[in-house]
Amino acid sequence: MMKCEKCGTEMVGFKENYSCGLKCPNCGWGVVTTFAEPIFSDRTVYKLEIVAEGSVEKEKLKAISKVFECNFLKAKKILEDGGAFKSGNAVEIASFAKNLRDAGVQFEIFPEFNYKY
Repeated sequence: MMKCEKCGTEMVGFKENYSCGLKCPNCGWGVVTTFAEPIFSDRTVYKLEIVAEGSVEKEKLKAISKVFECNFLKAKKILEDGGAFKSGNAVEIASFAKNLRDAGVQFEIFPEFNYKY
């Protein structure tokens, strides 16, 4: 670990929002840099696919309508038949996945998606 240049105390690491670095707990001296979550630089094209369900609920239809930009009739067909998909970068897929998850819609993401949503 690194020692503080001013007082020699062991520095403590931190990460807050888009900053990370080392800070001295004794005198407050520190080193800071920017930090961007890996999801923002991921160039992979992901595919989110709806899993067919027999349960058609209003909240699920609203979420599918929002993600697929369609009316409730089309959303109902997507939910019943499954297989409909959206492709996008990691940030877009995380947003779609959050909306669908919050409504209880079952889906899969390909390739493996290692980000929180």
